[in-house]
Parts: sequence; structure tokens; C-alpha cells
Amino acid sequence: MVEVVGFVLTVTGGVISGAVGFGVAEYRERSRRAERRRRWYGRTARLAERIGNAQPDLADTDAKLEHAPVIRETCGTVHDALAAHLLDAPAEADPELVASCERLIGNCYTIRETDVDGSVPRGFFAEASAAADLGDRIAAASRSMRERA
Repeated sequence: MVEVVGFVLTVTGGVISGAVGFGVAEYRERSRRAERRRRWYGRTARLAERIGNAQPDLADTDAKLEHAPVIRETCGTVHDALAAHLLDAPAEADPELVASCERLIGNCYTIRETDVDGSVPRGFFAEASAAADLGDRIAAASRSMRERA
């Protein structure tokens, strides 16, 4: 009888220990994935904000024209960084946010490929403004999702 009780207690202890170990491992994995999502959303917000930050509110036309190469260069940098960043998107990333980032990458590509040496083509600043607005929306959505992750 004592041997049976000892065996049952040993098996019960092993089952409990295994369940606790599994629970701890699952908790760590979920925490790690949540932290990865938070970091990804944070970087997404920072990259998207860079486009708006590169476009100060310039009323003077000459100042705008002088600032066009900075906007173009910033969009080129953001294009490359955001495209690489999307490749690392977690599986749980919001599909609408990812689609918005892809649109922003397209806008940045268009701006980057625009030649602004000498003169700025018509529509350049409208395209840059649209990219900045989209970047601001992406940054706000990313921050919100980061807080919920």
C-alpha cells in the first residue's frame, strides 16, 4: 500500500511539475512575442514620422524649392528602411497597417525617383504632402497598436 501511494504521489508530482514548466515556457514565449510586436510597431511609427519631420511648414516658395532635395533624400531613406522593416513584420501584425506601409513605400519610391535638381516638377510637393499625411496616420496607428500589444 505504501509503495502504491509513493508511486501515485511521484507520478502526480511529475505531472504537476510538467504542467508548471509548460505554463512558464508558454508565458515566456507569449511575453517574447508581445515584446517583439511592441518593438516592431514602435519602429514602424518612428520610420513613418520621418517623412513628416522632413517637411517643415514652409510658406516661402524659394525655401520649399531649396528643401525639395531633403524631402527626396528622406523619402529614399525611409523607402529602403521601411521595405526592409516590413520583411520582419510579425505574423500578428495588423494587415491594414502593413498595407498602408506598402502604400507609403510606393509613395516614397515615386518621390525618391523624382529629379529635383534644377527644378521641381509639378505635383512633387502634393505627393510629398500626401506621403507625410499617410506617414502621420501610420505613426498614430502604430503607437496605438504598440500600446495594445
